[in-house]
Amino acid sequence: MVKPKVIELNGKPVTTSLEVARVFKKEHFHVLRDIENILGDDDFSDSNFGCSNYLSKQGKSNRMYTMTRDAWMLLVMGFTGDKALEIKKSYIAQFNKMESVILNDLSIGDKKWAQARLDGKLDRTKLTDVIQQVLIPHAEKQGSKNAHMYFNNFTKMTNKTLIAINDVKKNNKKDTVRDYLRGTDLGFLGYCEERMAQKIIDGCESDVFYKDIFQQIKSWCVATSELMGKINPGTEKRLPPGTPLLT
Repeated sequence: MVKPKVIELNGKPVTTSLEVARVFKKEHFHVLRDIENILGDDDFSDSNFGCSNYLSKQGKSNRMYTMTRDAWMLLVMGFTGDKALEIKKSYIAQFNKMESVILNDLSIGDKKWAQARLDGKLDRTKLTDVIQQVLIPHAEKQGSKNAHMYFNNFTKMTNKTLIAINDVKKNNKKDTVRDYLRGTDLGFLGYCEERMAQKIIDGCESDVFYKDIFQQIKSWCVATSELMGKINPGTEKRLPPGTPLLT
């Protein structure tokens, strides 16, 4: 099997549209098309995708995209085929490996925050897997034509209901709101996403209508934030400028 490449860019583990095309054996212009169908004028796109260029064998400058783990997961969610699952597992292993390298480069104080960030990333990965493997097939079986949008829908809903996201003044559009959270807040957010994953599983196993599952989880998030208060991001990133970040 072809080994995927995940690199460090500005302290973040990323891959590229060229690499996705290579390992999944797809035409690059098809991958570009799929990415541009995902892109929107929102925080997720700004924080997780980057447009760049590369030189072709003919010396021509062509467009490509860099992407974080979250962006990659959203992109490949619909990729199918005999070897697609094994390629995805291999890709995840490479993201984990690069995140470990970045984590090992941090100071002891920063490492505690970065570990909380990584733990939250794993909880988010569990939620993403449940959306892809459980909720989307369930919704499609019940007649949904846009089930593939639920990953983005859950991201927006989580940010809106649990985080006081409008209070964030980010240093640049590539930052994510989670870069401004305390370690304890990251832990709480991870707990909520773990509970959301379990609620999806329970709803699908009980054959609840997919829209009702989403609304029930949204109501739970609203009730949780009313009880505990919304997470308030800080005014500065939790690690000093230039320090490697896990995203």
